[in-house]
Amino acid sequence: MTQTTTHVQPLTLPAPAAATRQAAPLPALGQLVLSELRRMVRNPMFFIGTVGFPILWFALFGLPNVNEQLPDGTNVGRYILVSFGTYSLLTLAMYSFGLAVAAERTGGWLRLLRASPMPAPLYFLGKVVAALVFSAFSLTMLYTFAHFAGGVTLPPCWR
Repeated sequence: MTQTTTHVQPLTLPAPAAATRQAAPLPALGQLVLSELRRMVRNPMFFIGTVGFPILWFALFGLPNVNEQLPDGTNVGRYILVSFGTYSLLTLAMYSFGLAVAAERTGGWLRLLRASPMPAPLYFLGKVVAALVFSAFSLTMLYTFAHFAGGVTLPPCWR
């Protein structure tokens, strides 16, 4: 039996140019924001803690005191509404940035993102925009509940 050997040339690919590795920023940012919002809404502990608990706490502690006044004339209902709005925003900040980024880092997601053509600042900008959108939603839900359940309205800022 005769044995024939064929020589295979190794395949060489050109190195990618720097311009071809960049993703289009605006569509990528939109997809990042949508994925972050989906992650926030699909996590029941996060969603209930950020949207549900401030409404619940206002119903328990704010509604019975809606018409009370502090000695300096401040409406207690407004004061409690702003306090629980702040609670909602702080909860969102701690869990959407601190906890989520730590979990993504330990899960290897950040390493995968560094290997992708997406610029790193775009990832953090997507998280910030999603947090702003979700915080607007959370505050809107809380203020709407306070307005319709207790008649609490905030004064205009320009007075």
